[in-house]
Amino acid sequence: MHTECKKLVQVLNYIAEKSSGKIQYNKAVSLLYLLDRFYLRTIASFVSGGIWYLTDATLTNSALRDLIKGADTCQEMIEYAKEYLDINYTEIQSRKPFNREECHCFDMEAMTFILEQFNNFTAVDLQEFIAELPEIAGAGRVYQRIKSPVRIATSAILKDSTLDYILLKKFALKNDPFYQPEQVLMEIRKHARV
Repeated sequence: MHTECKKLVQVLNYIAEKSSGKIQYNKAVSLLYLLDRFYLRTIASFVSGGIWYLTDATLTNSALRDLIKGADTCQEMIEYAKEYLDINYTEIQSRKPFNREECHCFDMEAMTFILEQFNNFTAVDLQEFIAELPEIAGAGRVYQRIKSPVRIATSAILKDSTLDYILLKKFALKNDPFYQPEQVLMEIRKHARV
């Protein structure tokens, strides 16, 4: 069974559980993106195992899309997802308690950190915040020119060491939750699939 996909199911399950057992799909996607952004800037990979695309103002994750459509080639994986989640393009609901065995210690720390930072945001606030992230704003400009889905480049996510102060202030964030010193980012860029 695909380890990355099992982890994705459990991450979504954890997010739903921490939101009283169910969460709006759009909010869950936003939180997953922020978690992937944090992972990439910390350990040079995505937790979702997917590729992020921007279509108009909508973020899409390839692994999550495949999970919902049942497009995974492994029927066992589809059944695993159905065992833990009721998932569609409206909401994600937990069916079974979060399975901590699928996640490492860092996964738990990262999920807890991102939820502490962003779970109190509304779905609309999260979408507005994400739209102003440099890599999303850049992808949005490209989308406006070509009117076709734009892949979010990992190099764009890793470009700057900190977010703009005005953006942080606008969303009442005291510190940049994604901050990494330039020396650390240089090392991460070497290991990330850029």
